[in-house]
Amino acid sequence: MLSGFQSEMSSVNDGQYIYHFVKQHLLNDTFTNGSTVSTENRSTEIESCQVGNKSSNSLESKAQSEATTINQYSEMISSGISVIIMIVLGPMTDRIGRKFLLVWNVSMLLIGMSIRTYVVYNSMNVYLVLISSVFNGLSGTHYTYDLASSGIMADTTSKDKQRSFVMILYTSANGIGFFLAQIITGYSIHYFGYLPQYFMCAGILFILNISIVVFLKEQRPKPAKHNVKVCSVSLKSQIWSMITDANIGNRKHIFSWLFVFILLKLSGTAYAPISNLYKLGWPFCWSSERIGWYGAGLSIAECIFAPLIIAILHRCTPDEIILQISNISSIVCYMAYGLAMNNWMLYTVIGIGVIRDSGETIVNAILSRKVNSDKQGVLFSNMAVIDSAVRVIGIAAFSDVYKQTRPIFKGMVFLVMGGLVLLSSLMALLFTCIYGCDPAQKLWKKHKIDVEITKENKNVVNS
Repeated sequence: MLSGFQSEMSSVNDGQYIYHFVKQHLLNDTFTNGSTVSTENRSTEIESCQVGNKSSNSLESKAQSEATTINQYSEMISSGISVIIMIVLGPMTDRIGRKFLLVWNVSMLLIGMSIRTYVVYNSMNVYLVLISSVFNGLSGTHYTYDLASSGIMADTTSKDKQRSFVMILYTSANGIGFFLAQIITGYSIHYFGYLPQYFMCAGILFILNISIVVFLKEQRPKPAKHNVKVCSVSLKSQIWSMITDANIGNRKHIFSWLFVFILLKLSGTAYAPISNLYKLGWPFCWSSERIGWYGAGLSIAECIFAPLIIAILHRCTPDEIILQISNISSIVCYMAYGLAMNNWMLYTVIGIGVIRDSGETIVNAILSRKVNSDKQGVLFSNMAVIDSAVRVIGIAAFSDVYKQTRPIFKGMVFLVMGGLVLLSSLMALLFTCIYGCDPAQKLWKKHKIDVEITKENKNVVNS
């Protein structure tokens, strides 16, 4: 929960701080210190946004464009480096141990957060936050932490329902962390500025690091020592086994559904940073508190109501059909965002998009069934690498789409995202028609009923 809390707080705070810094710089205001940004300053900023005249719209477009560029560079640096880290460390989790992976991840994040805090504290050029993105990338971002955590849960639980229950608790704890981070960050920005959140995130990472080093025991036995050549061959075989290993499963099915996964992932990579900037700008001009409560509402919907809806659908519907329902929810959600002209249209997204993010999870489940049971680790480590690589492409592409189309039509980028989801939905429908649903999840089973008709019963029937 602490990891999810600090990750969400840092993400929300970064987006709003960068936008505020850029806009204040364009307004030629004196930006003295991140901790002394006054509430009146932000209120004036909101009022200037709400004016909506030609000069304020021009300033708004410049601020949105530059803030998007900084966010784009930051995400591309961290995600680009994390691809390499995941390629190297992901398949080697069993060999190097879960504890080492967690310590590496949290230590790199702590160094990056310390740099970011120093930049904000001294009101230095906002582009210097990109230095911290290098260390975020070296950490492997959240992929490394989740991979190590999943490994620990697998090592310490049995294969029955206990493991599923623990993983659900892990996901729920992260959801609670996201919910609290959204609300606390919103009010903290309003009353205290942007700096306290960075100190809080750095403190949480420091506590996490100490706790892992002192209290966490490595569950995996130490592997036998191998020379560098043997380790290199083993690493290559694990990385490329999804392509070269004929025993992994039906590769035709796997690559088909991987294509669906890539399209779905691509559509949502830049949604969070762009949507926050979108809400900060005209005609919405939202405050940090409103963004916080809105994000908290989305977190509750996605972490509590979405699993309940999926669980109910699972009782009567196969995954392939649930995927189509989730994609419809996502498409309508993006359309509502793109066409929104007032606040209530954005609020409808919370209800409409409850299960919009469930599509990726459903595709993961479909892929897991296509892969042999002894190759599940290979599948998910390779998917983490694909996920990170797609994130780099998606953020670069959609950030440029937002910058180029915003002066013409502010919500165009969300309609493009929805178009990608529609394409993935059509491809998923095509593959479902070709390959069919997995027989293991057929819901209406035929039961053989033996009926014995005795002479007495036969007479009764004839009469």
